Amino acid sequence: MRKTVVGCAVLVTLAACGGPQNASAGGPEPVTDAVQLAALAKTSADKTKSVDMDAVINVQQQKMEMSGAALIDGANTQLDMKMSSKTGDMEIRIVDKAVYMALPADALSKEGVTTPWLKLGGGDDPLSKALAGGFDQMAEQNSPTSVLDQLSKAGKITKSWQTTLNGQPVTHYALQVDTAKAGEADKLPADAAAQLPKTADVDIWLTKDQLPVQVVMSMGSLFTSTIHYTNWGAKVDVAAPAADQVTDIASLKH
Repeated sequence: MRKTVVGCAVLVTLAACGGPQNASAGGPEPVTDAVQLAALAKTSADKTKSVDMDAVINVQQQKMEMSGAALIDGANTQLDMKMSSKTGDMEIRIVDKAVYMALPADALSKEGVTTPWLKLGGGDDPLSKALAGGFDQMAEQNSPTSVLDQLSKAGKITKSWQTTLNGQPVTHYALQVDTAKAGEADKLPADAAAQLPKTADVDIWLTKDQLPVQVVMSMGSLFTSTIHYTNWGAKVDVAAPAADQVTDIASLKH
């Protein structure tokens, strides 16, 4: 159960566009190097810190929809993400270095949990201390810029142009990513990982301030995702669930 729950938390942790247009759409000149692209976008996002997001993810044609808000700020990281799939609805909150998970009722009952929420970390128990040690990494993995790190390690820009997205001037970058270098196999079930193509297609749209507003990734029929980012810089204020609605995982016997 612990591995499953922690894995879910880490995975939480992430608009139509016309074709190429001329540079009259405005915005800075496109860069040509994936490392430079990732650095520019990450610098802007790290300064802004907070964002609303929604995503549609398909893994082996199993669909998950996600929506929420995140403030990625080290120990002050906050996140509230709701997820829906055919296996049920989930919600994950990260606040005060603790992870709160509202899982489908049958998943909770199997573990003897009678409250709507399960808590990981945020205490003095061994598990909480272990989680605290990896909290910065968890926050980074849940960051909207985590995909940028993949692009800097394994991506190559194949095309770029200035256009508009939802009426906003943006620069559209098309990239190809080496899946082995990006570590994509680690994110997929074993049977899907065995069929992983050598490359993935990634499209990213950046504003004139170099902030991502849309990221689309495709690995054939194995994995597709479309993520939208809005309201960069908006206030994020995530509250922990009421204490009587929470079971601490440290109190469960395994």
